[in-house]
Amino acid sequence: MTIKTRFIYYVLVTSALLSFDRVNNFDVKKNEVIIKFKESFAPKLGQETALSREQFSDLFPFVKDLILINFSPLFFNTQNFKNIEYKHNLHHYYILKFGTNVDFNFLKNEFELNPNIDLVEPNYIKKTSLTPNDTYYDSQWAHNNVGQQGWVPNSDTDTNLAWDLTTGNTSIVIAILDTGVNEHPELQGRLVDGYDYVYQDNDPNDVQGHGTSCAGIAAAKGNNNSGIAGVCWDCSIMPVKVLGDDGYGEDSIIAAAIQQIAADGVDIISMSLGGGGFNTYLENAISYAVDLGTVVFAASGNDDSNVISYPAAYDDCISVGAMSPCNERKSSSSCDGENYWGSNYGPTLDFVAPGVKINTITSSGGYTSSFNGTSSACPHAAGIAGLILSVAPNMNPEQVKMVMQMNADDISELGYDNQTGYGKVNAYQSVLNLLNAPEVFVDIQSLNIELNQGALATEDFVIVNIGDADLSVSVDQDSYQSVDSNSGFLTYEWIDISSDSQILNMSHNDYFSNDPVLLNFNFPFYENYYSSLNINSNGWLGFSEDNTGWENLSLPDSQAPLNAIFPFWDDLNPANDSNSSGNGIIRFSNFADKTVVWFDSVDHWPTNFEGSNYDFQTVLYSSGDIRFNYRSMLGESNSATIGIQNSDASLATQLSFNSDFVTNQFSALMYKFPNWLSLDMSNQILSPGNSEVISLTFDTSNLLEGTYNYQMILETNDFQQPQVVIPISLTVNGDACSDWTQGDINQDVIFNVLDVILAVNFILSDEVISDCEFFSTDLNEDGVLNILDILRIVNLALD
Repeated sequence: MTIKTRFIYYVLVTSALLSFDRVNNFDVKKNEVIIKFKESFAPKLGQETALSREQFSDLFPFVKDLILINFSPLFFNTQNFKNIEYKHNLHHYYILKFGTNVDFNFLKNEFELNPNIDLVEPNYIKKTSLTPNDTYYDSQWAHNNVGQQGWVPNSDTDTNLAWDLTTGNTSIVIAILDTGVNEHPELQGRLVDGYDYVYQDNDPNDVQGHGTSCAGIAAAKGNNNSGIAGVCWDCSIMPVKVLGDDGYGEDSIIAAAIQQIAADGVDIISMSLGGGGFNTYLENAISYAVDLGTVVFAASGNDDSNVISYPAAYDDCISVGAMSPCNERKSSSSCDGENYWGSNYGPTLDFVAPGVKINTITSSGGYTSSFNGTSSACPHAAGIAGLILSVAPNMNPEQVKMVMQMNADDISELGYDNQTGYGKVNAYQSVLNLLNAPEVFVDIQSLNIELNQGALATEDFVIVNIGDADLSVSVDQDSYQSVDSNSGFLTYEWIDISSDSQILNMSHNDYFSNDPVLLNFNFPFYENYYSSLNINSNGWLGFSEDNTGWENLSLPDSQAPLNAIFPFWDDLNPANDSNSSGNGIIRFSNFADKTVVWFDSVDHWPTNFEGSNYDFQTVLYSSGDIRFNYRSMLGESNSATIGIQNSDASLATQLSFNSDFVTNQFSALMYKFPNWLSLDMSNQILSPGNSEVISLTFDTSNLLEGTYNYQMILETNDFQQPQVVIPISLTVNGDACSDWTQGDINQDVIFNVLDVILAVNFILSDEVISDCEFFSTDLNEDGVLNILDILRIVNLALD
């Protein structure tokens, strides 16, 4: 039985047993066990090196089939172990984590047969049943509504249940952008350094009181036998004063504050503020923060209006409305009786959170039970995001928002509605479904293969679901994918063709060049192959008809150039026959495996873009890969379309549209699944503990010598790893037998009887001969050595 077959057999056999998640009627970690080694075998940690995974695998070879992904000492700071640790046998214990669920009883029996092992124990699961002992907790209906004051039971966010899973983490920082935050016993030890952007000092004190109350909702210390419990009571708070002592502030100050704290790495921003209209600088600041990984929340507004306030209305900001204690949007007619305000709503609302008669802290060090408005709803949502990031710290802002949306409880129309968005946020379901989530493990990080031309080879790798829910894994083998030099998987590279290039004659600043560029290869683009392409002055390359549109569009769009590649489609103005103001030229150079088209220091049309000049190139590879290299992008470079589109606008991949995407010395690569690679998988569903062996087949039949690279992306539903990128490098060597002459089997440059004798021996022998000997003997190239080949060799010798 081969290793691969044995592995599959073992997984299939044990998968019937892997439902064992209880030992002695208690819950246990299904893929972990604890081993205690005997004193005579266990290294004295602190004096000796710990046992390695390799050493353990040598003791028990079968664990390799279970994919042992971690083997390490159980206890921490082992380098400092001394006699007190040795006295209590702490150096004896190691924890094993497998890439699949395991049958504990089977492992216990197998391991304890070894004389070096003293004991094998399960990793039991503990859980709390936490009810905070805070003085005013019973009146905090937002956490657990049991009908206080006649409200509707269960009109809450289930934070009381979420605390059984996590109460937060001090490493998660929630920035309260407000009137400041004062010191308070409920925030003791968790106020990180903030800043007063209004009065420009390091003391963001709260005279007005609003910001401190918001901070208390998000993170007041729970279960401390005093006051109230905040949502994420172990998260940290950053006080950021952007509103003055009168409660008013300016967009310019808010935007600058967002930029700086996001650059410093804050995890969450909560803005219980709103008003004014749209502006680009605040929108861009929020988008900047989200791009850096900051989750941004804002209150929807308190006007009982169907118009969401700014900044909540910006696309990248999560908009939070208020709900009443009766499972409804807070309105002037809702059950709480406060008829003087209501929560704003509309098509950009994300969800609602408690916002009426909320218990929280005050800036004077006390407490209040009447904090109202979407101002109180927003920090509720921000606190829940803190709980989410505490259990899944690698999630990006879009994923956090998606988790909160997907796990919200419908309280109005079925599905999304303008009144309540996706519903009321649910802290417990959001955290639970992350803890009981799929988790992908792949047993390789990269593949480097070296083959001769004309070779065929297969490599296997294993995907394992080490999580607690079904794992979906897929590889897109049809669409174009992309990476750029900000991703870590691509480096900037400029191909210098300045000394070996041809200059294109441009007839007009909106038209194709006078002559097409002829390629040295057939370039694959979507479903067709092309031997030439045309270059348009406005920063795009096409395989179909010209398009004089100078005002770029978002892709896909049938009015945009079709069957085209857009390295930087905008209203460009290179030197051309129709306009004397044009500046910069377009060059190209052909190679055996690529063509480079270079927009060499080309101006933008000057209206509103004075001084904008761009130096970039497009590289078309014979493999079908498309690379954009940007060397120098002076002036405004955020008004272009970058991407590709097919011949009927049914397929497109857009990297950027009118956004800050390209910078100086920046590269982007667009590519499809390569034709030299095949994969026996498109979409896999793996239940918890299950695994799948995936085969990759490499075929170098039609490849030239050289190195071919591909970033294979596994798309998963694992929130922690939505993409697993596996770099693949294939090096193709020349035909190893290219120097051999057919018939001259002994390679003495003479056809004679010695070649005939060798051929006869090869045919009669059972021994394996080399590829080149086979090539030289098989004169009729039928893949079989027989008398027909001998006759041809005899004829060569007689000539």
